[in-house]
Amino acid sequence: MTFQAQEISRTQGRPVNLALIRYGENPEAFYAFTTAEYPITFDGITYAPHPIDIPNQTSSGGLDKQSLEVTVPLDSPLAELFRVVPPSYTVGITVRQGHFGEDEFPVIWIGRVLGGTRADSRAKLLCEPSSTSLRRPALRRNYMYSCPHALYGPQCKASLSAATASFTVEALTGNTVTLPVNWVAESRAPKYLGGLARWDGDAGDVIRAIVGLQEGRRLVLNGATNELEVGDSIRVSLGCSRNFEIIGGQPVSDCADLHDNILNFGGQPFIPTENPIGTRLNIFY
Repeated sequence: MTFQAQEISRTQGRPVNLALIRYGENPEAFYAFTTAEYPITFDGITYAPHPIDIPNQTSSGGLDKQSLEVTVPLDSPLAELFRVVPPSYTVGITVRQGHFGEDEFPVIWIGRVLGGTRADSRAKLLCEPSSTSLRRPALRRNYMYSCPHALYGPQCKASLSAATASFTVEALTGNTVTLPVNWVAESRAPKYLGGLARWDGDAGDVIRAIVGLQEGRRLVLNGATNELEVGDSIRVSLGCSRNFEIIGGQPVSDCADLHDNILNFGGQPFIPTENPIGTRLNIFY
């Protein structure tokens, strides 16, 4: 029986949903679940039965902006993705709908998971359709002293590999990593504030920002140290002050001194600080 025939049938249809959730850069970093009671293999991927609640979809005939709220148990691996800190990568979700026993499962919704909430024994994941991102206006660049570019991003273009060094983890807490004694010169250690800490995880690199430095060798991260153990290797990348100053008649900038990237500095350090018209009130106007 064809998909169309089952879709319009009053008694023969057995609708099921397939949900494919990708949460990392590694090819195997995905979850594949179905609302059916038995596994379903489609397009080379086996979708396992899972108590996942996907609400019915409605279409206006245009580029829909309907959000999706997926509900799963608290012990679901989907709920675990957002339990402590959001994943390092965008979590994409593709929902297909078809009928059990058939080979056609067209896509009915595609987007990304923005975050999750936990209540009682369930977790709710709020999902945003891809059409919303397509319609969102781009950010405007401000006229400002400091550089607005994301460090190591496509506008900054600083070399991440040149600014990165690997070290062995000596100790861990919830969000701190202790590096070996004299891991870098004492005067250079503060330059890693605002930089990145990365290590290997199941989904690819686990990425955390360095937001603090204690005792010269303990890095404070903006998230938990998941999938990292004492003795593992961690890759630490330099930060950037994003400023350009003239001190003693000489230009001082992390962009130039640390990253050799001053040509891509995005700020305007020579904005005048004094009003060229004067500070007195002109009453002749």
